[in-house]
Amino acid sequence: TTGLLNTKGLRLALENHKINNAICFFFDIYRFSSIRDYYGFSLGDLILKHVADLLKSLVPDALIARYSGDQFVVIATNKSREEEEKFLDSLEKNLNPYFVSDKTTIQLTIKLGYSRYPFDTEDIYQLIPLASLAVQDIDESDGKLVKKYEPKMYQLFTKNIEMSIRLREAILNETIEVYFQKIYNTQTNNVSFIEALARWHDTKYGPIPPNHFFEIATQSGIIISLEEYLINKALDTYLELNKDDEYQNTKVAININPATLLRDDVVDFFVNTCNEKNINPQDVCVEISEKTFVHNLDICTKHIKALKKCGFLIALDDFGKDYSSLSILSNIDFDIIKIDGTFVNNITDPKNKAIIEMIMTISKISQKEIIAECVENHLESKILLDMNCAIQQGYYFHVPEKLGNKKNE
Repeated sequence: TTGLLNTKGLRLALENHKINNAICFFFDIYRFSSIRDYYGFSLGDLILKHVADLLKSLVPDALIARYSGDQFVVIATNKSREEEEKFLDSLEKNLNPYFVSDKTTIQLTIKLGYSRYPFDTEDIYQLIPLASLAVQDIDESDGKLVKKYEPKMYQLFTKNIEMSIRLREAILNETIEVYFQKIYNTQTNNVSFIEALARWHDTKYGPIPPNHFFEIATQSGIIISLEEYLINKALDTYLELNKDDEYQNTKVAININPATLLRDDVVDFFVNTCNEKNINPQDVCVEISEKTFVHNLDICTKHIKALKKCGFLIALDDFGKDYSSLSILSNIDFDIIKIDGTFVNNITDPKNKAIIEMIMTISKISQKEIIAECVENHLESKILLDMNCAIQQGYYFHVPEKLGNKKNE
């Protein structure tokens, strides 16, 4: 497709060069899989060729290879530091190229990591993995698309490998706990929902933030195992709690990762799990974050419809935080919209209050229930209630804790 070297060809080329110094540039097309899924594989191939041609024009006398699906490697050898900096400057100015075809124009975002030989490593073949680590360390949200390799990146990489091993063991040994946070109807003071939240206290590293160990689980390919374990544990505890008078009319809310929603058997998994535990699907709310829908909207929509048909409630979590597309609300039949805490915690600001009022209006028109997240004080709660947002969640009402006699241990 691209006319570039492959990884084997690149290695042979390096073996045939006498190299005194080198700089390796590692390129990753941001969210290429989403672009390809949306526009199709044929257009995806054309985009890859466009990027390949761009790199050949910018660094004509370097070794250029397609490393994997949407990743490219450029290695310039025996250049002066001034020449290397010119290459870097030229590449950095072209990390948001436009791809233009007969039917569409797409602006791409390309992340660039780089490493130097022999300064970062004395093994020329380690240049590529080190530059790859630099790419992985880029946070595209801060607007910076270029990073130089630093030794701390390798240290973090090895720690994450260790953490993935420890996480596997924690799943097998059932040492990850499920906490619950009560969600109240502030008009009746009843507990409308309890949301299941994962907590991991590692014996070596202490408490690990959920977003961190979920990211590790995703990167190491054990996210499905982690979520199946957590969902089963949450439903077992809910079954126990449901016998208590306080929770007779309470539903359980469970967050799922994009990988879980996209799996082919997600509906069967939820239905079979609830059947085995004799839990009514109408008592289970599946929470899905906005960012899930950048993956594959068609599959997400299909699976949500199937879950709803089986009786499960569907909530759009953290609304307004990430993807922020009103088209989601019109295309997907959610039961509940959860307003992100960013707006709630700044509700005294007229703009944020206006946004919440807009979401309330949309929910009323579309007959969806609203839950306000991250309510932290009486003032926030009162303003929300005055806006007819009665279902509220946050530390003001309840700090997440283990519930049930067994405390899900």
